[in-house]
Amino acid sequence: MKIKVLIIISLVLVFLTTGCSKVNNAKITINNNGTHSDSDINKVIKKLKSNFKYEFNACDGELLNIEYNSNYQDTDKEWNGTKYYDILKLNFEFVCKKNTETMLKNNTYGYSAIYGKKTKNSSWNKIDWGQG
Repeated sequence: MKIKVLIIISLVLVFLTTGCSKVNNAKITINNNGTHSDSDINKVIKKLKSNFKYEFNACDGELLNIEYNSNYQDTDKEWNGTKYYDILKLNFEFVCKKNTETMLKNNTYGYSAIYGKKTKNSSWNKIDWGQG
């Protein structure tokens, strides 16, 4: 019985001390002139949120803004030598709540995320993202 209690207490402490990236309060802006369907844009936003939770967990990141803008979409369907059926770009901003080796607490960062799908019916997958 004592071992079970110790295991439960240990698990609770791990969950309390582990960072948790926040994505639900992000302001979403969509400026679409028909370049992509609303369904595709929303699928990619959902993927970005999921990827963000994993990638920026160490800095306890909080998404502030996600933007889709038709004017920033490239008509080229190739990324780093790989051909895609379609590519979609999102811009996003976030703040870190903890210092890491590469990010500072309370700093806001602006990133671009590139997602692609290989065929008309395939899923959107993250190709690349980074500052800028």
